[in-house]
Amino acid sequence: MRTKNTPVIEKKITNLYKEFFNVVGVNHKTGELQSNKKLKFATYPYIGSEYGKRTKVLFIGLDIGKDEKRGAILGFMEKREVVEGLDSNRKKMNPHIAGTYVSTIYFFKKNWGMIRNTRSYKGGIMKFREKCEDNLLSYISFTNLHKFVTKDRRYRSGGKDREYIWQERELKLLMDEIKIFKPNILLFQSKKFGESKYVELIKKLRKQYKDMKIYIAPHPSYRGVRAPQKYRNEWKAI
Repeated sequence: MRTKNTPVIEKKITNLYKEFFNVVGVNHKTGELQSNKKLKFATYPYIGSEYGKRTKVLFIGLDIGKDEKRGAILGFMEKREVVEGLDSNRKKMNPHIAGTYVSTIYFFKKNWGMIRNTRSYKGGIMKFREKCEDNLLSYISFTNLHKFVTKDRRYRSGGKDREYIWQERELKLLMDEIKIFKPNILLFQSKKFGESKYVELIKKLRKQYKDMKIYIAPHPSYRGVRAPQKYRNEWKAI
């Protein structure tokens, strides 16, 4: 079940991406980049089925890392089924999704005091779910700055797909996405967003969205202690 807001966002994102595909030469079905057959546009963003019902939280990563659907672009519904399904199948929940879930608990101010000192993301989520039936993954959205991935790439580690192909166009695409999502809170899931390479992006956001809360955090699967409060302590408000 989707909120009325979700299909509206999907339609706007679809139109935005189609325009980008036409300009840079991306196959609309396979995602293959015409100017470099080794790369493809990997996925549409994740939009939770309940996004917009509460405080709107958007997470932004550097890149997707993995080619999640060979020969095609991963669609909204497929992505939503996988991500939202992890709430009831936490054994398959990776550190990225678990850390994102814990971050959402903090943003929604729901039982953070109860889970903050648990020893792991999943431990915090389990404790949270004892008191609350909500699947918080359904209320959030996330996307990535770098949209292209090496075709058939199976592993997310490493930064080889974190380079711009057309910097100005790719930055504009992300800014246009943010405009569509209209988040109240935006969290960048990589400390690299604090580096000089992304200074102009952060400046533009800060200038354009004065009331939006913006944070830069490590990726949730970082090498530090993966516990709710320890992870929260690594965030920087900008």
